[in-house]
Amino acid sequence: MDVIFISYNEPNADENYKDLLTKFPNAKRVHGVDGLYESHYEASKLNESDYYITIDGDTIVWKDSLPTPNFTKPNQIFYYPTKNSILQVFAGGSIKFWAKDTITYIDRDYFNKIGEWYQIDTIDNVIHFRENNYFIGETIVNSSPQQAFISGFRETFKRYIQHQELTKYMVLWLRDYDVENAQWAKLGALRGLEFAVENQIRPQDVNDWQLLEEVYKSTRLEYIDNMPNIIYNIIRSCNKQINKVWQQ
Repeated sequence: MDVIFISYNEPNADENYKDLLTKFPNAKRVHGVDGLYESHYEASKLNESDYYITIDGDTIVWKDSLPTPNFTKPNQIFYYPTKNSILQVFAGGSIKFWAKDTITYIDRDYFNKIGEWYQIDTIDNVIHFRENNYFIGETIVNSSPQQAFISGFRETFKRYIQHQELTKYMVLWLRDYDVENAQWAKLGALRGLEFAVENQIRPQDVNDWQLLEEVYKSTRLEYIDNMPNIIYNIIRSCNKQINKVWQQ
């Protein structure tokens, strides 16, 4: 089993990789490759085993042993949720187990068009599973104000594009938390919602780190108190279940 660390410009990537090597000394690394599909394709080229694991650059693995998914076909992905360092809930797919040939079943152009792994189920020839019974790591998204902002932006943008409404998970990003840089995550979540509602960028652009950095640099914390009316009204008109979360 190969363990492959995929990083781009995460401020905590080097530290996380060093931590990974203490648990998996032979872990490999893909760094600085533009494009979500492209970076995972490069990871697949490093693999020399029947299945392999990819770990995102902002993620740490807690133990030096990992579960073994039941691979039965050559086109499977298993997702393992990680603890989010701001929300303190288990979400996302920062740790993925791949059958060695799965990447060959994914069409690059189509994947880049949909723009995210959470929509992989729209690619009929890939089988994916979410393993909710195993918690094996933490995704640390608040190492810097920019990282927290971009994390919040991407999460609300992607989910609103997918659901066309405010969901409970999205509202979690709009709450206040007593952790470092949490206010920047909330700010990013508000701006991500704005960009999605007003169709300011394409779904695949949420993986354009240069664009996201420019949005971060052009945004001030005062936005939280002066958000556009369209965003304020969406938040206040959400269903009762979500309003309960919003008011907590």
